[in-house]
Amino acid sequence: MKLKCPACNYDLDKTKSFSYTPSTIDKLPVFDNLKIICCGNCEFGMIEEDIDEELLSKYYSSDYSGKAKKNATSASLNTKTIYSADTRAISQIALIKNFIDLNDNIKILEIGAGAGGFLHTLRSMRINAKYISFEPQVDAHANLVEMGASIENKNFSFLEASKYAGEIDLVVMSHSLEHFNPGKIKKILQGVEIVLKHNGLFFCEVPNANLLRYPNAGEMIVPHLSFFSIDSIKSFLRDFSLEIKFINTCGDFQSRKDHKKQLANLKDQGWFEFYKDNDILRNVRYQKYLKEQNKKFRRINIFISIIIKMFGKSGFIFIINLYRKIKQESFNSLMSSKLFSYSEEREFIRFIAKK
Repeated sequence: MKLKCPACNYDLDKTKSFSYTPSTIDKLPVFDNLKIICCGNCEFGMIEEDIDEELLSKYYSSDYSGKAKKNATSASLNTKTIYSADTRAISQIALIKNFIDLNDNIKILEIGAGAGGFLHTLRSMRINAKYISFEPQVDAHANLVEMGASIENKNFSFLEASKYAGEIDLVVMSHSLEHFNPGKIKKILQGVEIVLKHNGLFFCEVPNANLLRYPNAGEMIVPHLSFFSIDSIKSFLRDFSLEIKFINTCGDFQSRKDHKKQLANLKDQGWFEFYKDNDILRNVRYQKYLKEQNKKFRRINIFISIIIKMFGKSGFIFIINLYRKIKQESFNSLMSSKLFSYSEEREFIRFIAKK
């Protein structure tokens, strides 16, 4: 029996396959043997067999060194202030505001909230909408709660979606969908469809991981499991009452990247040595980096404690705000970011769909 593309139901040709590139983070051993098969019709890339969900859940909640883990553990105090700019989130919100009025009366659900860059940016804009965050990484929860989010300490699923059926005005999913097994993508989209109100919006950003067109862009990344092209996204959404209102790419140009050269440099620096630790392969260089970062963060926390004792928490925040205000990029510099530039063949796919 031939393997079918979950996006367009096309017969998959296993000769159109890729191996994962060497990882600079800790990983599950299964990634060393997995192949990524690409659909010749819609150019969706997928692992040939879904990884065990329980194993994935454990990895993401405790071992995955993603953005949430790196940022959420950087200090014991949430030091985000109005001048903590997140260019990606600002550019995403600028796009979303063309399709929905972001105000205090709407309800937003974010899948894979991470350290809360999107939520913090909304709060900085004085938008106090009700916010629900699906985020399994416990390290991220304290900061999310402090910013007013309700936490769902688990991965988003079709089953979990039923709790919010027809309640949500906006679903946000930024660099999360690619971490789900290919066999679960339609269930995730079905869950999004369920939670949205009539005329509700779904904003999603994923890597432009068209491996057939951009094989040297470095998108065969551990632990991504699904690899999207624009055509594959359109194919997935055809099965749902989600009408695409916007779809395009932003960021750097994929065709101009030279990932082979980058990998060679990383290899020379010793980034691809691992040792087994129960069910995880630990990256030697990355573990060293984490230890150095932990020492740095401990020093930062000691410094923060001293400043708070001297000036109080409000005084500390005032000092941080003043420093960031002085160092803040100009408006022109912000708007020149490639995350505000849309055209073909760029690094990230963004789409907005309406129910």
